Amino acid sequence: MTTQRFDPLPERDRQTVSAQVINGFLAGDAVWSIAKAAKMSSWETMNLLSRRIAERGEEERSKALQHRCSVAAEVLYQNEERIWQLLDAGIEGKDIPKVLAALGVSLDVEIATDLLRSPDIFMDIHAAVEVVVLPLPTDIFSLLYVVGHGRGLEPDYKLALGKVPMPGIDELRRVLVRRSSEAQVAEIVAMVETTAQAIRTGDVSGISYSDYADTVTVLAQDSGDAELRSWLVSASSLRNGLGGGFWSKALEAAGLKLPSTAARFTCADYEGASDAFFTAYRDFGSPKDVANYDSWVTAEAAAGRDRPSLIAIRRYFGAWESVIGAVMPSEVEDEFTGWWNRSRKRPSWSMGGRVRANSSVTL
Repeated sequence: MTTQRFDPLPERDRQTVSAQVINGFLAGDAVWSIAKAAKMSSWETMNLLSRRIAERGEEERSKALQHRCSVAAEVLYQNEERIWQLLDAGIEGKDIPKVLAALGVSLDVEIATDLLRSPDIFMDIHAAVEVVVLPLPTDIFSLLYVVGHGRGLEPDYKLALGKVPMPGIDELRRVLVRRSSEAQVAEIVAMVETTAQAIRTGDVSGISYSDYADTVTVLAQDSGDAELRSWLVSASSLRNGLGGGFWSKALEAAGLKLPSTAARFTCADYEGASDAFFTAYRDFGSPKDVANYDSWVTAEAAAGRDRPSLIAIRRYFGAWESVIGAVMPSEVEDEFTGWWNRSRKRPSWSMGGRVRANSSVTL
């Protein structure tokens, strides 16, 4: 006798729900909310998204999430006193957005719920909103200069000569006049203009936050040019000043954009995200639920920290148990692995089986 596989939804309904899941993800909706609306488990939701979301889709979600986080964080900041009163009254952070909404506050409840899950991250978010750092004329020069060095460009002095005076060049000279020679200033200007030209011709796409920070460190440690490099702006200052709390916006101000996910995050970034999530997961829920990682990424984004998405980190490690296995205590890891093995034996709602790490994607 042939055993018929149980299919809970007809094909048309499955396609409709699949489209809702994808559209919600691209709009920046929380995975826990998407899964609840689709009546799917968060693991099944991740499974579907891993098959359907590619680099372009992740970029679209990142932009939507940044905007929603920025707006929600500002509203929370405006209601800070009321939030602390509710916390003192014993109301959990994740429940406060619903209370605020009931009190008439216009708020993105879904995003705010994730932002208020962790007291530590909540403080970081408020600090990022409260401290408004005005960008300096040298910020873009620093960014372009570091990008040029990071890409191994050779400064074109003739090109720079044809462009001088540039907007802000007088400010740069004032910054450097007491510590740099005219030849050093010329090298900076030439590298900046060469990089700007490369951006205009499409030869340079951008630089990751960690790559920028690493390049600044290398340049600052150059024994021959220690004084020269001291004018460079730190990655965090660029993000908070030029980017208003977001690295992508700092890049956009200089005509750059974030590199692809593969180039944006190093091995250390993925492993660091795994470690940091395991440290903070108690505020977000069990690491068994992949939606809790997504909530943590949302809160981190509001605090100005770019982290690999749920899909990106799952693809990097190959399987979800590997995401946190390296930093999980052995007794917890054994229990987690047992749970994971049992969950994988269940038929997937939409895929009909387990997704491989290198599954094809369509968006």
